[in-house]
This record gives sequence, structure tokens and C-alpha cells, in this order.
Amino acid sequence: MEPHGRASLLASPLQRVDRAGTEPIMMNTDPIAVAVRAEMQAQQLDQAVLARAADVPESALASFLERGGEFSTAKLARVADALGLDDLALLDGHRKPLLRPSVFLRHAASWQDYSDQDTAVLDAALQQARAFRDIRGALGAVPLVGFPRTDAPARPAQAARAGYALAARLRSALGLALDVAVPDIRALVEDRLGVLVLVRPLKTAGATAMTVCAPDGVAALVLNSEDVRRRENNLLARVHLAHETCHALFDPVATGRLNLVLEREGSEAASANEQRAGAFAAEFLMPEAGLGALLGSPRKSLGLAAAEDVVQQVRANFGVPREIAVFHLHHRRFLTDALRDQLKTGKAPNVGHKTSLPEPGGPSIAATELARRAMDEALISSGAARLALGIHALEPLPWLR
Repeated sequence: MEPHGRASLLASPLQRVDRAGTEPIMMNTDPIAVAVRAEMQAQQLDQAVLARAADVPESALASFLERGGEFSTAKLARVADALGLDDLALLDGHRKPLLRPSVFLRHAASWQDYSDQDTAVLDAALQQARAFRDIRGALGAVPLVGFPRTDAPARPAQAARAGYALAARLRSALGLALDVAVPDIRALVEDRLGVLVLVRPLKTAGATAMTVCAPDGVAALVLNSEDVRRRENNLLARVHLAHETCHALFDPVATGRLNLVLEREGSEAASANEQRAGAFAAEFLMPEAGLGALLGSPRKSLGLAAAEDVVQQVRANFGVPREIAVFHLHHRRFLTDALRDQLKTGKAPNVGHKTSLPEPGGPSIAATELARRAMDEALISSGAARLALGIHALEPLPWLR
């Protein structure tokens, strides 16, 4: 919204001079009206501009601001949105900037396929993630491993290298040995990084997972409960969560708008940030130093049978799907182009290293555990617990069923 230059119409918080300049008009001193006028003054907006932006009658807005006239909460919500303020905070008379999240979509077919029905799912996930953070704070939970977010997107030519470096940095910060598999990644993401993990049905065509991030650092990873491939191969959950973790921790988050970032199938169609996240996931799950400890140095001549053995060793040791193992081994020069093409389509039985996930549509596993602890210690109300768990006010808490 562009600022309007007629700030002189808002001479003081309690009164302004009428348009003719003849006598002061007393202003409504209700905290909500005071907050709206203060924000209008800060943005140099007059009533006409704000009324048009909020799609409310100017006469109704003027009546409310000047005389305390009737003004519905629906109209106030539109005014808050036009001003870029949180509508719930404004109802309490506070001017709190509205934090609009970024959403990262994995494997959607096209931009146009994003379904508005998923916005409600992501909004609820972000609300639960914020409540999860508040419960952690109430409990004095172990400090999280955190990283400063950069405003700069990944550079296309250096995306993979940047992803590898970020993965090494995170593994080191978490104290993970390089030659062993990442343990239950869902638990690691929630307990050590404070990022909520949920499983929900997503309507966007082809979406396997989405990450929603707010500028205040709150984030949630949402896996699509309708993803048939992951249901058949639980190891894909490890890859999807590692990939989305890169978005949650490192990608720039836009403010003031919903920022959709799409990954299409195939690296040639992916953005630099998506390429970086893909490389991050592979290196986080299969670090180069760990591959070296397991396999030794890459060999120039490797037959098909020996290459198959290499792939199976990596899958068993690090708990990754076959296709991901093949492509990462190729990137790390353990496999030639020809061997990659021969091995990538083969099928293999699942190995161990499964990931614990919440029930589809159910609350976060970590949030449930922390909410129960916080209630047992009388640190939060049942309402706060329900907010973090995303359950209805009349629905019994999970541990009371």
C-alpha cells in the first residue's frame, strides 16, 4: 500500500481539526480506535485511503474513529489487514505487525496447482508451531540449535555446494557422527530445532510436503498424508523432512505477503533454493566423510555388481531410499554416469531407520509430550495445550482419553 501524504488531518491522538479548519473534533478514545489512528499517522494515511484499502464505508470508519460508532469485527479485520496489523492484537488495542508466512512446496506440478484449501492447513500449522514454541519457553526446554537466516537466496551456480556446506554445519552443531545414520529425524527436528512436524491431507496437486515459515522464526513441516510413495517407503520421510528442514532453517522468508516457493520434479526445473535443499538433504543423510569411511576413496573402474553392492551398503548404513543413494553417490563421484543410469531404476526392499510420524490429522508428537508436562507442572492452561495440539475445545486431551 502506498503512503498518502495528508498526515495533517491527524493532528493528535485525541482530536483533529475538521476539514474546514474551524474547530476541533473530539476523537474516540477507545484503545482500538487509538491504535488505528496511531498506525494511520505512522503510515501517513487518511481515512479515505484506508477505507478504500479495507473495503469499508468511509462514513462508518469515520464514525468509529471519531465518535465510537458501531463497527463490526469483520470490518475491523479488513482494516487491520489493510494496515498490515494482526487483527487479534488490534482487538486488544495493540499494534502488532502482521507476519505473513512463506510456504515452500515440494514436488507440485505447477504454480497454478496450489490449492487455496491448503492455506487453512498451513495457517493452523503455523498457529500450532507458535504455541509449541511458547510451551517450550514455559518449560525452559533445552536451548535449540539455531542459525541466522539470510535474506539472500541461493546462487544457482553454487546451490549444491552451499547445500553440502549447510548440512555439514548442522550435523556438527547437532553433534552427529559422520559415519552413522541420522537417528529419528522427526524427533531431531522437533526436539533439537523446535520445528513442528505434522501430517495432513494436502490438496495441492502432486505436493509431497510443505514448509510454512514466519518472519519471527516459527516454522512447521507438513507432510502430505495422501502421499502414496511415502506410505509404501517410509525412508522417503527422512528425505522429505531433511529437505524441508533446509527451507525452515536457511531460506529467506518474505514479509508482507504469502511467498510461494515451488519445486518441480527434476533438478533442471528447480529453483536455486530447491537445488540447495535437495543437496542439503542428501549430504545431511549421507555425509561425504561418512561415505569415505564406509567405502574408501571413489574408484574409477567399478562393475555393475560391485556398484550395486556399494549402493546397498550406503542404504543399509545411512537409511536412505535407493534413488537418493544412487544420485548422491554419483554427485560424490563414486558412480559414473553410466552406472547411475543403470542403477537408478532398480527396486530394493526397505531397510531399517524408519521415522516416527504423528497420525494423519493428529497432533505433533513432541507438542503432545511437552503440553502434558507443562500441564502437569501447572505452567499452561488446557486451552493453551489444545492450541498447540490443534484440537477442539470440547475434545479431550490425548492423555486423558
